[in-house]
Amino acid sequence: MSSTVCPSCLNTSFEPLIDFGRMPRTGYFLSSPEQSYPTLTLSFEFCSHCGLIRRIIDEEETADYTEVDRKTDRQLPNYVTEIVEKLENNQVHKDDLIIEIGANDGTFLNLLAARGFEKRLAVEPSIALAKLCSEKGHQIWNTHLDESQALNIKEKWGLAKVVICRHTLEHVPNPRALLLAMRSLLDREGILFLEVPDSCVILEKLQGHELWDEHLHYFTVNNLSFILNNTGFNIEQIKSLAHRSSANILAWCRVNSTTSTAIKLTESNADVDACRSFAERWQSLFQDIFSQIDISEKPIVAIGASHLQSNFLQFTKFGQYVDFLVDDDPGKIGKYVSLPQPVPIISTERLFSEFSPKTIFKTAFGYEEWMNRISKNFEQDKIKIISPY
Repeated sequence: MSSTVCPSCLNTSFEPLIDFGRMPRTGYFLSSPEQSYPTLTLSFEFCSHCGLIRRIIDEEETADYTEVDRKTDRQLPNYVTEIVEKLENNQVHKDDLIIEIGANDGTFLNLLAARGFEKRLAVEPSIALAKLCSEKGHQIWNTHLDESQALNIKEKWGLAKVVICRHTLEHVPNPRALLLAMRSLLDREGILFLEVPDSCVILEKLQGHELWDEHLHYFTVNNLSFILNNTGFNIEQIKSLAHRSSANILAWCRVNSTTSTAIKLTESNADVDACRSFAERWQSLFQDIFSQIDISEKPIVAIGASHLQSNFLQFTKFGQYVDFLVDDDPGKIGKYVSLPQPVPIISTERLFSEFSPKTIFKTAFGYEEWMNRISKNFEQDKIKIISPY
């Protein structure tokens, strides 16, 4: 067991969750089969008290997003309007300062601009993505947020009425420090809106592909409540909402007058038990799927070429049998993903016109309509269709 402190509940006992071994880094699309790619050890552990999951980080690793240029404009959830309307219902005025931490390309801030919110600041470490935010009319602060940068922001902009942090907290090595920095940006009646993946769904539905290298921490409603209370926030509402094949936790908080590390919530027995049984249940899942595969029935095609697909195919070892990945993102078509061998990415159109697959993996999790369209196109060919879940 690890003896380091849990950032959520402050206990010191950790247990192994699962170890996937040495894996290619996700998000690398190769221009040729000969191109090299970075690798890392992908291993996770969980807090024995609250069930917080965290990745065991290699000593040489840094969580630096300065050179990352991946946009998330296609990933807005269907409940995003509810988030904006809740801001309006909480009497956030059009001239109040709203800061988004990890604003990516500014897509969410665009929604606020469309509703008339005038003072929008994007805190974004990526040089390329911060530039996109600026081009869309948002003010930018191009850095990773910490306490010192929070002071600099306050000196220039003053205190914020709202701080928004969507799918950023899980990426940082020290979530407590980020929450404290965000708290320092808010005025006395300030609002924090926080959105993170819900690890309960990952554990219950065996979505091992959601455990990826850029997510350093995974939260449940319970252990997210721990860390919010212990970093000086009063939770007004916290809930889990479905998003595609998984779910996200949404938390609305106000600034508390004090921070306290003395707050202790009840032990999360169900979350901890789910963590303890995860590796065995995951092993059973992919053994069951493997029994459905005839590796001689080539070519084998998997749908999707994002980190979710590459994770699933590598974690289950099915990737070694895949001949093509299908994806319609123009930035991916014609490139390769290491599974671990380089596998070419082709478009749906090219799949239909040039190939006759014998086996199709329905791995575009959350995109049922697209997967069903591909499957239907080949239904007369009596091919093998494998649905992992």
